[in-house]
Amino acid sequence: MKRIGGFIGIWLAVALSACGGGGGDRTVTVSAVQTFWSTTGIESQETSPLDAVTLVQSDGAGGTRRVVATLQRDASWTATLPPGPYWAEVRRNGRTVPDLHEVATGGDVVDLGIEWMAISRPFPAVETPVAFQVQGLVPWEAGDRLSVYGWDAGVDHEADPSLGLGVTQGTWTVPWRGAFGQRVVPSDLLRVSQVRTSAASDGGTVMRLVASASVSGLTMVDGVQLDAAVPALAAPTRTIDLRLDLRAGAFADALQPGAADQAARVLVRAQPVPDYVFGNVLPLLRVAPVAAIDHDFGTLSFGVPVPDSWSLKGFVDVSGFVTRAIPGTGDTFTLTTSITRTLDLGSGAPIAPLVTPVRALRVGGADASAPLTGVGSAPRLQWTAPATGAQPRYTVVVHELLPSGGPGRLLQTFFAAVKGASVDLPAGTLEAGKTYVITVTATVGGGEVGKSRWWRDGFGDASASLVSETIQP
Repeated sequence: MKRIGGFIGIWLAVALSACGGGGGDRTVTVSAVQTFWSTTGIESQETSPLDAVTLVQSDGAGGTRRVVATLQRDASWTATLPPGPYWAEVRRNGRTVPDLHEVATGGDVVDLGIEWMAISRPFPAVETPVAFQVQGLVPWEAGDRLSVYGWDAGVDHEADPSLGLGVTQGTWTVPWRGAFGQRVVPSDLLRVSQVRTSAASDGGTVMRLVASASVSGLTMVDGVQLDAAVPALAAPTRTIDLRLDLRAGAFADALQPGAADQAARVLVRAQPVPDYVFGNVLPLLRVAPVAAIDHDFGTLSFGVPVPDSWSLKGFVDVSGFVTRAIPGTGDTFTLTTSITRTLDLGSGAPIAPLVTPVRALRVGGADASAPLTGVGSAPRLQWTAPATGAQPRYTVVVHELLPSGGPGRLLQTFFAAVKGASVDLPAGTLEAGKTYVITVTATVGGGEVGKSRWWRDGFGDASASLVSETIQP
């Protein structure tokens, strides 16, 4: 076990290889491919990321063959399987619901995404106030906020400290607890920033950092207020001009029919690592359009108060909500459907969707845009590829709707990553007397095997989701 100084990133894939010939059984080896990266003072943890592996295959007679793999000395898993396509059912990190990944050939690499480990240091056992004594503020205006960001401490928190108009200094007390970050130690570098909101040209809002400073050398004792004297905040040392011609209407038009409360957002974020990954971030620019309609915002300038070595990443998200109800009850469920894409900060080209949702989702051959009953416990799911998006890959998630007498809860019961436009649910996935919804997400783009990429855990460069109506077996 190596020491971890804070957050580290792990890109985790599963490599599946098969040997054997002559049309007979073959030995399939499943091994975890971990690519660790770190920053100075942060080291990786040696761990066994897979808890169990089972290979699942049709037996050719309408049933399912399940072969439990055996853990080997080198931390790989092996099993003997007849020829033909199969699924790798992977349980990891103590999860009760396995990931299922379709393997069409004898060898494949399946992207399981980025995991986060930050267990070198515990969270505060009790809420611990941190009083940031801030000076050098740009004269305070209504709507201003303060943020604190720390990579090693795993914090990215923002709030309104209710300072008086026009003030240039003040105290911001943050109730530090597990949801905010780890226990602070002297080596942690915390960045405190002043965030200002202004009107966008469409009547929406733009939020930017206007002043920032870093503080370190702090020692936190659980339950004891930590007084943190922050050096004078200063304006960012460099500026980036973003040409933002946002075709939010094209995103909204492509959302699945019936999506309500549609909203768009544009975000640019920073992290002190060479390649941007999923984790705590320092927001540099946030644009909230007044509506999900096409609008050319012109050039938006924003400050960058961090070194050039930090990675910057932007993305666009347009989302809406669909409501589902268990038939015959008052239980309702609100689910998000969205279309996202990464943002080329230097392009200036109009920003439109890179991928749209799948079309014509069918469950057991029936149209899933209307409530379905009698589909059986293991129906085939089929869909038509997105109208926009080259070489999409798909994730399929099944949620059970849990009755609660009001706004309900969702229980994930199935996850699969597939390459084609169909999947046969394993026997028993859907149980009689229960109600389900299915979400199919199409994804395009992404990095190479072994390369950390932002949101490698299923999002790639762009994604679009579609939610079915209720399904009862």
